[in-house]
Amino acid sequence: MLEQNQQGPSVFHCGRIFFQSTIAGDVSGWYISMQAGNVYGPFREKSVARDILAELARRHLRREHEALAESA
Repeated sequence: MLEQNQQGPSVFHCGRIFFQSTIAGDVSGWYISMQAGNVYGPFREKSVARDILAELARRHLRREHEALAESA
């Protein structure tokens, strides 16, 4: 799932949620991969990863709107 929300001068790419397991199991879980290689996780439930991804996207868009308002 790849989403693009274009707001003003930049394009925000997000949406890669994946599960990673390890032999030891100490860092197994759901992860979010974001633009610029940022990875967040692990999360026990995929629904939690989805909710956090949505919140990160909202925060990014809010910052974009604030930056546009300040430059106007």
